[in-house]
This record gives sequence, C-alpha cells and structure tokens, in this order.
Amino acid sequence: MNNVKGIFKSGIIFLICVCIVLLTGCGGNISKKKKAYKIKGNFESGVVASNSDLELSWNNSSCCILLKNKKTGKIWSTTPYEYYSTGECDECLSSPIYIDYINDTSKLSDVSKAYKDSIKNGSVTSKQIENGIEVCYYFQKSKIAVPVQYVLRDDSLAISVDFTKIYEKENKLRSVSIAPYLTSVKNDTDNSYLFIPSGCGSIMRTYENVDGERSFSADVFSVDASKIVPEELNDESQVKIPVFGVKSGEDALCAIIEGNAQASEIKASAGDKLSGYSNVYVNFKARDYDIYETQLSWEYKDVTRVSEKVIDYTGTVCFYPLSGNDADYIGMARCYKNYLKVNKLLSTDLSDSTYAVNIIGGATVKELTCGIPHNSMAVSTTFSKANEIIKDLIVSCNSLPSVRLLGFGTSGISYGNVGGGFTFSVKFGGEKGYKTLENFCLDNNIPIFSDFELLYFRNSGNGFNSIMDVAKSASLHKVKKYNVNIDLRNYDKDSFYFLLSRKNLLKASKKLLSFALKQNLSGVSIESLSSTKYCDYSSPEYSGARKIQEDTVSIINSFKNKNISVAVSNANSYSAAIANSCFSVPVDNGDFSSLDESIPFYQMVFGADKSLFSKEINVSDDINKALMLAVQSGTKPSFVLIDKYNSKLDSLYYNGLYSSVYSSNKDYIIKSINKLDAYYKKINGASIKEYSLLENNVSKTVFDCNVTVYANHSSHEVSSPVGEISSYGYKIVDGGE
Repeated sequence: MNNVKGIFKSGIIFLICVCIVLLTGCGGNISKKKKAYKIKGNFESGVVASNSDLELSWNNSSCCILLKNKKTGKIWSTTPYEYYSTGECDECLSSPIYIDYINDTSKLSDVSKAYKDSIKNGSVTSKQIENGIEVCYYFQKSKIAVPVQYVLRDDSLAISVDFTKIYEKENKLRSVSIAPYLTSVKNDTDNSYLFIPSGCGSIMRTYENVDGERSFSADVFSVDASKIVPEELNDESQVKIPVFGVKSGEDALCAIIEGNAQASEIKASAGDKLSGYSNVYVNFKARDYDIYETQLSWEYKDVTRVSEKVIDYTGTVCFYPLSGNDADYIGMARCYKNYLKVNKLLSTDLSDSTYAVNIIGGATVKELTCGIPHNSMAVSTTFSKANEIIKDLIVSCNSLPSVRLLGFGTSGISYGNVGGGFTFSVKFGGEKGYKTLENFCLDNNIPIFSDFELLYFRNSGNGFNSIMDVAKSASLHKVKKYNVNIDLRNYDKDSFYFLLSRKNLLKASKKLLSFALKQNLSGVSIESLSSTKYCDYSSPEYSGARKIQEDTVSIINSFKNKNISVAVSNANSYSAAIANSCFSVPVDNGDFSSLDESIPFYQMVFGADKSLFSKEINVSDDINKALMLAVQSGTKPSFVLIDKYNSKLDSLYYNGLYSSVYSSNKDYIIKSINKLDAYYKKINGASIKEYSLLENNVSKTVFDCNVTVYANHSSHEVSSPVGEISSYGYKIVDGGE
C-alpha cells in the first residue's frame, strides 16, 4: 500500500513539475519584451527619389518631407510649405505624425506630437529605402517608437505605418495620425477648401470666423458594428469612401487610404486661428476599443477597454498631386475612380430601370394568447400582392423599376435566424409564390433582388448558435445589440439581437449561395454586409476589422460568378464598386454644422458605371427635398411600399411603415416617374463633369451627355440662370446650358 502511495506521490510531483515548466514557458512568452525596431544613423538632407512628374525630398534638421509637382512647381510638405519656408517651428505644424496613447499610470488617453517629443529632442533616425525614405520617430515621454515609410511612386507619395514594428513599453499606443498638415491650406486662401467624404461628400471652406475652428471626425466605412455604442441616428454622416483632399488655388492634393482603410478615421479642422491653417488627415488605429456597462459599487457605469495587443497590419495612405482641370473635387473623384479601375476593383453594371421599389413582406411581433406571450408574423405584403403592385406601376408609369424584397423570410424584417432561415416564409406565399413573382419580373426585364440578413440574428438555427457563434468586441464581451428608441434616446433592452462571428460569415454566405442556386434566384441583396465593418476578438485575425473588405468582395463575387446579381445598400465603396445595383445611396452630407456644401462625390465616382438608387423618398422628412437631392446628383428615386398596414407593426422600430402603403403613394410615384423618366434614361451611363453651387443656394450639375440640372437647396422660391425655381425644386435643361 505504501508503495502505491509512493508511486502516486511521485506521479503528482512529476505532473506539478511539468505544469511549472509549461507555465514558466508560457509566462516567458507573455512577459517577453518586444525589441525596439531600430534605424541607425540619419539620411542627409536632399532629394530622396525622383521621376518625370514628382520629386521627393527630405530635410534632416526639421524632419520634413517635401513632395514637388514638377508640372507646376507646387510643393506639398509635412510642414505647410509657406510656414516651412520661414524657418520657424511649431508644435503642431512641424509634427509629421501625432500619436495617441494610454498612459499606464493615469490610465487616461494622451496625445504626443512628433516635434515636441521626438524631433526637438533629436530622437529621430532615418535611412534611404527603394524610391523613398524610412523614418523612425521615438517619443521620449511615452517611450513609443513609430517607424514610417515614405515611398515615391509614378503618380503619388505612399506613406505607410507597419504596426508590427511599433515599439512600446508600459504605455499603450492607441493610434497614429499620418502627415496631419500635408493636406492643408492657409486659412482664407482664395479658391481653397478641404474635401471631406461625409455622406455623399462635402467640402469645408477655409475661412476664419468669430465662431472659431470647425472640426470633423468620422470612422472610415462607418462605426465598427462590434462596439457597444448607441446606433447612428443619422447614417448620412457615415464615411463610405476612403478619400479626402485639399484644394489650394490652382493645385490640389487627393489622398486615398489604400491599405487597411477599415482601421482608420478621417479628421479635419477648418479655420483654426491658432495654427492659421485648415487641414484634413488620416488617423490609423493601433488598438480597438469598446465601451461596456458594468456594475461598480451600487451603480452601473460605462467602462472603456482597449484591446491588449497592437493590431497586426500596415496602414497606407497615398497622396496624388493634381493640377489644371483636375485640381478640384471632380478631379479627385476621377483620381479615385482611376485608382479603382487600374486595380480592377470597379465593374460596370447598368440597368434600364429609372426608379426602384422596395417592398416589405412583414415582421415578427409579440402577441398574447390566453395570457401566454408568443411570436407571430404580421404580414404586410404577400408575393401575389407584390406582383400586383409591380404590374400596376409598369402600366401606369410606362417605365421599368428595379425591385428589392425585404422581410420575406421566416422572421420578416425582424431579426431571427441568420439569413432569414434561408427560405421564403409560407406566410408570404413561400418559394412557389416568390418564383411566380420573379418570373414575371424577368419576363418584363425587371431586376429583382431579395434581401438576406447575414450579420444580425437573434435565434439559433440553420447551423448557427446564438451563444457560440456571436462575435466578440474589443472588451471580449459577446456583441449584443439593442434597438434604439429614438423618441426616448435610449436602448430597448427587450429588443436585442446578436452579431455573427466573422469566422461564420463565409459559412453563412455559402448557405445563401446554395439556397440561391437551388431556387435559381436571379438576384440577392446583402444590405447589412455591404454597409458594415466590424472586428471580432473571438478570432485574432479579425482585430481591427481586418479582412472585411476582402471577405465582402469575395462573397459578392461568389454570387456574380454564378450569374446571380447582387444588390447592396448604403454601401461602402468596396461593395458598391463591384455590385450590380446600389440602393439607399447617400445624397446629402449629414448637415453637420462644421461642413459647408454637399458634393455628389459618391455619384461622380460610381454614377456612370452603376445603377444608383436613393434612399426611400416617400418616407423622408421632406419628400420634395429628398427628390431634389436625388435628381440633382443623378441618383434614381427609390420608394418603399407595403400592400396594407398591420396595426401589430406599431411596436417596431422600422421607420415609416405606416406611410408606405401603396394605395397612399401610388399617385405621387406615378407623377414623379412620368416627369423624370426621360431624364434618367438620358443620363444613364453618363458622368458628372461639372458641379457647382451658384447664388441663392442653387446648384448646377452638368452631365457629359449634354444635360444640365439646376436645383434649389432652400425652402423658398429663388431666382436662377433658368428662371424661378420653387422650394426644393429643380429644372432640367436638355441640350446643355
């Protein structure tokens, strides 16, 4: 017996020793300090690289990068060239990068600027690389080192930060702002502005006024959906295109965030009296963060948590000098469109439709039967009724729409199973009812798309689990979202849903593709996927929302390769560029007080190659204004319709169902389309070659098909070059001016 105990004790001791060795090894890996990325010495001042159009130079004493446009002699520099030429230095203007970090002692965020904390202290090293220079900025206060590469290309300057080379000690790097004053202009410069891609696009004038500085900041490709933050109440403000720029007199500089734009945000400041300059720049995130609610003592408080590790990626922004006729926002749009085409990221997909209808099937609602709560389907439109609506429209309008079906799955427009169960509910007529409708549309050359929710779900089923298959935010909490009660400005805690984990996203798309092939669908719609980015900390490779562009493009192409058309909605540029049709296209800049005129930049980029449809006109706050914005930008009008309103839908947060009944909207739709049908047929496939804001808040849009539109952006009648224009009205001139 003693022998057995001895053997047992020996075994326990052996296992303990093994565990200690393993834990020691693991602890060593965790605590192992990352070696500092070092660049020895400094590259002397002078020309770094040159080609037939551009010249890249470096000033070693001021650590300033200079980009010269040989065609015009214009010099763009990380310190504004006018200020650089004075030989003076300023903490902001003379800083080629800023960093934001978490102080390990205070646990608060702090900003450090390269001039004060690196250049002034002589803690900058540099070396020449192929066609450029690499500079390492060591911030002494925070003990963080950031290497940056500046590479001259045939037509641009590429600036990159490889976050795998970042060095830090106790303090945690949050983000790096690249060349904050490279795209800048001195305040009050004639014929100057900043281009901001908010909504459809906007400009910020560079004047100074008594109200002081105007600022703008927004995440590229919208706010990360994994964040537990209030839903965006105004999605017009979202940045859908990774482009910004500046116009200064006869020159302009267009910036395209070409590498990992999903991990960046665009910041701008106009009319800043302290610096004397207006600027716009990109800020790359080094870490994700999230805000979550937790109980502290006797109350609940919001806690911000920053991810432990730096995101493994390289952020790249490229600067294209523009001059002559290209030195404005239209030239910037051509520059970005050319970038998409050169890199084979843009396809041409046009239809003959001059308007769109979005038809809603129904929604899941809660009911009580004998005091017992249960879910039931509130049906608003069956497939047969949708067929009747479309037939009536094509006869009355004598024009063809594009059709998008929303909420015809097992849970309607409510969140239920992933992909709406990948079926058509029998409540609406089932698969047979859908096929009858689709055949009618195809026989009449009408594109038809059925929307499938691939990201948000509430119930387990179809191979997805509402516990195991949920994405995790940077706080490592499972992403549980809530509808927002707009009237009360708070969450409805009873109306929750989940965000599908990124590793299951491709699985969901394959299930949808399988269903589409089985049913021989002609088109699908992927609204949420096409407009959303999100990180997922249940899988390390998805930090920083990495691969969201690649995955989305791969999913869209998997359908197109099988001859299934794809519709997107409120889409990020990488989705819109390859989709067949784009719904809910932004037509305004979000009406921020810091922004000036709206610019139809989104339409300048995609209008000649895509069928673009506006947000639903008939449920807008002001239908006349909504229609005017669509017309003046060349965006085709869109309407949302149901056959009948079900009072059970009153509890939903879907805006405007009560005003979507077809019988109440029929006359307005017919009148609008009969008036605009010839116009949209004429500009189909045309490009905007000129856009300007004239006196009296009147815009002028000139298409390259010899059509001009004058639009009144004010709430009262005004005079224009083509006569009086009513409140939020427009006049179309066919044949030029």
